Amino acid sequence: MLHGHPSPLFWLERDVLVADVMAERAASQREIPKQLNLYVATPCCLPTDPDRCGFCLFPSEVYRNRTQLDTYLRYLAREGAMYREYFAGERLASIYFGGGTSNLYKADQYATLLDIVRAVFPALGPETEVTLEGIPQLFTREKLVAMRDAGVNRVSIGVQQLDDEMIAMSGRKQKASQVFQTIEWCHALGLPVSVDLIFGWPARPWRACSTI
Repeated sequence: MLHGHPSPLFWLERDVLVADVMAERAASQREIPKQLNLYVATPCCLPTDPDRCGFCLFPSEVYRNRTQLDTYLRYLAREGAMYREYFAGERLASIYFGGGTSNLYKADQYATLLDIVRAVFPALGPETEVTLEGIPQLFTREKLVAMRDAGVNRVSIGVQQLDDEMIAMSGRKQKASQVFQTIEWCHALGLPVSVDLIFGWPARPWRACSTI
């Protein structure tokens, strides 16, 4: 299973020019035409005990404050500017804001996050699925309204478990009531919502996604 892209197995101790990356992408597309789907990570997480959730291998750092996320957004905008000319005129089939934890942002930062994407893909339309994933205890109604107004049209909740003992084993501090409250808010705001659940954990880590 590949938990991050590119896998650390393929990391190189050298700089790779954007032009070279895009030339390789263009060559692969000639062989197998593909839809363009964008994944945007937010590589920060709340501290857990034990360190990191027991099922996660994604690269991340411990969240400290808003300044940390503002700095990340500035670098994200710089990276987008590096690739903008190569994606001129292309349309996205979907966008997924994943983790770390993409609902760590404050309500006013979601417009900035989507504006960074639109600076690269201005043709973003209502047919594009825009999903934002987060953990139950960080969703608020105010944040969900801001996400929706910024262009998010689907919410994914990293529930994993609704059993308190299993939650504690994974290092999480969420409550089942926070899951159901977020689902209720999403329904009220007209946002499709799904939840991630892990079955058989820790002995048999089967992962599934349920749409609600």
